[in-house]
Amino acid sequence: MADAPEDLIGTPISDAPKRDPDSHCNGRRKQRQDGELVEDDDGNYLFAGYCQLVAGWGTDDDEGRCRKHGGNGGSGGAREGAGAPEDNTNAADHGAYSDKFLEGFVGDDGKDRIEEGYELSETPEGAKKQARFMAQVALEKFRVTGDERFLRRYEQICDKAGIFPNEEVDLNHNGIETAFMGNLKQYHEEDDVDG
Repeated sequence: MADAPEDLIGTPISDAPKRDPDSHCNGRRKQRQDGELVEDDDGNYLFAGYCQLVAGWGTDDDEGRCRKHGGNGGSGGAREGAGAPEDNTNAADHGAYSDKFLEGFVGDDGKDRIEEGYELSETPEGAKKQARFMAQVALEKFRVTGDERFLRRYEQICDKAGIFPNEEVDLNHNGIETAFMGNLKQYHEEDDVDG
Protein backbone atom coordinates (compact mmCIF):
# COMPACT_ATOMS: atom_id res chain seq x y z
CA MET A 1 0.00 0.00 0.00
CA ALA A 2 3.04 2.24 -0.07
CA ASP A 3 2.72 5.53 -1.90
CA ALA A 4 -1.07 5.29 -2.07
CA PRO A 5 -2.99 8.26 -0.67
CA GLU A 6 -4.75 6.99 2.44
CA ASP A 7 -8.05 8.58 1.39
CA LEU A 8 -8.16 6.33 -1.72
CA ILE A 9 -7.73 3.03 0.14
CA GLY A 10 -11.10 1.29 0.33
CA THR A 11 -12.71 3.39 -2.40
CA PRO A 12 -13.79 1.91 -5.76
CA ILE A 13 -10.68 0.99 -7.74
CA SER A 14 -11.88 3.11 -10.66
CA ASP A 15 -11.55 6.21 -8.43
CA ALA A 16 -7.81 5.62 -7.97
CA PRO A 17 -5.79 7.27 -10.74
CA LYS A 18 -3.66 5.02 -12.92
CA ARG A 19 0.08 5.37 -12.39
CA ASP A 20 2.79 4.64 -14.89
CA PRO A 21 5.36 2.06 -13.83
CA ASP A 22 8.64 3.37 -12.49
CA SER A 23 10.98 1.21 -10.41
CA HIS A 24 7.76 -0.46 -9.21
CA CYS A 25 4.88 -1.91 -11.20
CA ASN A 26 2.36 0.63 -9.79
CA GLY A 27 -0.63 -1.37 -11.05
CA ARG A 28 -3.79 -0.73 -9.03
CA ARG A 29 -4.34 -3.56 -6.52
CA LYS A 30 -7.76 -4.86 -5.48
CA GLN A 31 -8.54 -5.36 -1.79
CA ARG A 32 -8.81 -8.92 -0.51
CA GLN A 33 -10.21 -10.28 2.70
CA ASP A 34 -9.72 -13.93 3.60
CA GLY A 35 -8.50 -14.53 0.05
CA GLU A 36 -11.65 -13.10 -1.55
CA LEU A 37 -11.90 -9.86 -3.53
CA VAL A 38 -13.80 -7.16 -1.66
CA GLU A 39 -16.59 -5.22 -3.38
CA ASP A 40 -18.71 -2.27 -2.32
CA ASP A 41 -22.53 -2.34 -2.37
CA ASP A 42 -22.53 -1.44 -6.08
CA GLY A 43 -20.26 -4.39 -7.01
CA ASN A 44 -17.12 -2.28 -7.54
CA TYR A 45 -13.80 -3.74 -6.44
CA LEU A 46 -12.10 -1.71 -3.74
CA PHE A 47 -8.66 -0.15 -4.09
CA ALA A 48 -5.90 -1.62 -1.89
CA GLY A 49 -2.97 0.49 -3.08
CA TYR A 50 -0.43 0.42 -5.87
CA CYS A 51 1.56 -2.73 -6.68
CA GLN A 52 5.03 -2.47 -5.16
CA LEU A 53 6.53 -5.42 -7.02
CA VAL A 54 9.69 -4.57 -8.91
CA ALA A 55 8.95 -3.25 -12.40
CA GLY A 56 8.70 -6.14 -14.86
CA TRP A 57 8.47 -8.77 -12.09
CA GLY A 58 7.57 -12.17 -13.53
CA THR A 59 8.10 -11.05 -17.14
CA ASP A 60 10.96 -11.07 -19.62
CA ASP A 61 11.47 -7.32 -19.07
CA ASP A 62 13.07 -5.31 -16.28
CA GLU A 63 10.63 -2.47 -16.73
CA GLY A 64 6.91 -1.88 -17.02
CA ARG A 65 4.06 -3.66 -15.27
CA CYS A 66 4.54 -6.91 -13.40
CA ARG A 67 3.07 -10.14 -14.70
CA LYS A 68 0.02 -9.75 -12.44
CA HIS A 69 -0.85 -6.35 -13.89
CA GLY A 70 -0.42 -6.98 -17.61
CA GLY A 71 3.34 -6.85 -18.05
CA ASN A 72 4.82 -8.69 -21.05
CA GLY A 73 1.45 -8.94 -22.75
CA GLY A 74 -0.50 -10.33 -19.78
CA SER A 75 -4.10 -9.41 -19.11
CA GLY A 76 -4.75 -5.72 -19.62
CA GLY A 77 -2.33 -3.01 -18.69
CA ALA A 78 0.90 -2.62 -20.65
CA ARG A 79 -0.08 -3.48 -24.22
CA GLU A 80 -1.72 -0.91 -26.42
CA GLY A 81 -5.36 -1.89 -26.91
CA ALA A 82 -5.10 -4.78 -24.42
CA GLY A 83 -8.30 -6.39 -23.25
CA ALA A 84 -11.76 -6.45 -24.75
CA PRO A 85 -13.30 -3.24 -26.11
CA GLU A 86 -15.80 -1.48 -23.84
CA ASP A 87 -18.79 -2.52 -25.97
CA ASN A 88 -17.71 -6.19 -26.26
CA THR A 89 -20.64 -8.58 -25.81
CA ASN A 90 -18.86 -11.78 -26.85
CA ALA A 91 -19.61 -13.51 -23.55
CA ALA A 92 -23.32 -12.93 -24.07
CA ASP A 93 -23.22 -13.71 -27.79
CA HIS A 94 -20.99 -16.78 -27.71
CA GLY A 95 -20.22 -19.57 -25.28
CA ALA A 96 -22.11 -20.65 -22.20
CA TYR A 97 -24.08 -17.40 -21.81
CA SER A 98 -25.49 -17.26 -25.30
CA ASP A 99 -29.00 -18.22 -26.33
CA LYS A 100 -27.40 -20.58 -28.88
CA PHE A 101 -25.72 -22.47 -26.06
CA LEU A 102 -28.89 -22.73 -24.04
CA GLU A 103 -30.98 -23.85 -26.98
CA GLY A 104 -28.34 -25.99 -28.72
CA PHE A 105 -26.65 -27.63 -25.75
CA VAL A 106 -29.30 -27.99 -23.07
CA GLY A 107 -32.33 -27.76 -25.35
CA ASP A 108 -35.68 -26.16 -24.63
CA ASP A 109 -36.42 -28.40 -21.63
CA GLY A 110 -33.02 -27.63 -20.11
CA LYS A 111 -33.44 -23.92 -20.74
CA ASP A 112 -36.85 -24.05 -19.02
CA ARG A 113 -35.32 -25.88 -16.02
CA ILE A 114 -32.53 -23.29 -15.79
CA GLU A 115 -35.05 -20.45 -15.85
CA GLU A 116 -37.28 -22.19 -13.27
CA GLY A 117 -34.26 -22.76 -11.02
CA TYR A 118 -33.27 -19.12 -11.36
CA GLU A 119 -36.76 -17.97 -10.40
CA LEU A 120 -36.93 -20.50 -7.56
CA SER A 121 -33.71 -19.17 -6.07
CA GLU A 122 -35.12 -15.63 -5.78
CA THR A 123 -36.70 -16.40 -2.38
CA PRO A 124 -34.99 -17.97 0.65
CA GLU A 125 -37.60 -20.73 0.77
CA GLY A 126 -37.21 -21.49 -2.92
CA ALA A 127 -33.41 -21.47 -2.70
CA LYS A 128 -33.52 -23.88 0.24
CA LYS A 129 -35.89 -26.19 -1.64
CA GLN A 130 -33.56 -26.12 -4.63
CA ALA A 131 -30.56 -26.81 -2.37
CA ARG A 132 -32.34 -29.83 -0.82
CA PHE A 133 -32.99 -31.18 -4.29
CA MET A 134 -29.37 -30.66 -5.38
CA ALA A 135 -28.16 -32.30 -2.15
CA GLN A 136 -30.34 -35.32 -2.83
CA VAL A 137 -28.98 -35.62 -6.36
CA ALA A 138 -25.42 -35.57 -4.99
CA LEU A 139 -26.30 -38.14 -2.33
CA GLU A 140 -27.91 -40.43 -4.90
CA LYS A 141 -24.84 -40.14 -7.13
CA PHE A 142 -22.71 -41.19 -4.15
CA ARG A 143 -25.03 -44.09 -3.35
CA VAL A 144 -24.92 -45.36 -6.94
CA THR A 145 -21.23 -44.79 -7.66
CA GLY A 146 -19.55 -44.90 -4.25
CA ASP A 147 -17.52 -41.85 -5.37
CA GLU A 148 -16.84 -39.87 -2.20
CA ARG A 149 -16.67 -36.58 -4.13
CA PHE A 150 -20.46 -36.74 -4.36
CA LEU A 151 -20.73 -37.33 -0.62
CA ARG A 152 -18.52 -34.30 0.04
CA ARG A 153 -20.68 -32.26 -2.35
CA TYR A 154 -23.79 -33.41 -0.49
CA GLU A 155 -22.25 -32.31 2.81
CA GLN A 156 -21.18 -28.95 1.34
CA ILE A 157 -24.67 -28.21 0.04
CA CYS A 158 -26.25 -29.21 3.34
CA ASP A 159 -23.82 -27.06 5.32
CA LYS A 160 -24.15 -24.05 3.02
CA ALA A 161 -27.95 -24.19 2.89
CA GLY A 162 -28.40 -25.07 6.56
CA ILE A 163 -30.37 -28.17 5.68
CA PHE A 164 -29.23 -29.97 8.84
CA PRO A 165 -28.92 -27.12 11.32
CA ASN A 166 -27.34 -27.90 14.68
CA GLU A 167 -27.20 -31.63 14.20
CA GLU A 168 -24.63 -34.07 13.00
CA VAL A 169 -25.63 -36.63 10.43
CA ASP A 170 -23.84 -39.97 10.39
CA LEU A 171 -23.03 -40.51 6.73
CA ASN A 172 -21.48 -43.92 6.85
CA HIS A 173 -23.11 -46.53 4.64
CA ASN A 174 -25.86 -47.16 7.19
CA GLY A 175 -26.52 -43.47 7.84
CA ILE A 176 -26.71 -42.57 4.17
CA GLU A 177 -29.87 -44.57 3.55
CA THR A 178 -31.50 -43.08 6.66
CA ALA A 179 -30.52 -39.51 5.75
CA PHE A 180 -31.49 -39.98 2.12
CA MET A 181 -34.89 -41.48 2.86
CA GLY A 182 -35.65 -38.86 5.55
CA ASN A 183 -34.78 -35.99 3.24
CA LEU A 184 -36.63 -37.55 0.33
CA LYS A 185 -39.74 -37.98 2.48
CA GLN A 186 -39.47 -34.36 3.70
CA TYR A 187 -38.99 -33.12 0.14
CA HIS A 188 -42.09 -34.90 -1.13
CA GLU A 189 -44.17 -33.82 1.88
CA GLU A 190 -43.36 -30.21 1.03
CA ASP A 191 -44.34 -30.85 -2.59
CA ASP A 192 -47.72 -32.12 -1.39
CA VAL A 193 -48.21 -29.00 0.72
CA ASP A 194 -47.09 -26.65 -2.08
CA GLY A 195 -49.01 -28.31 -4.87
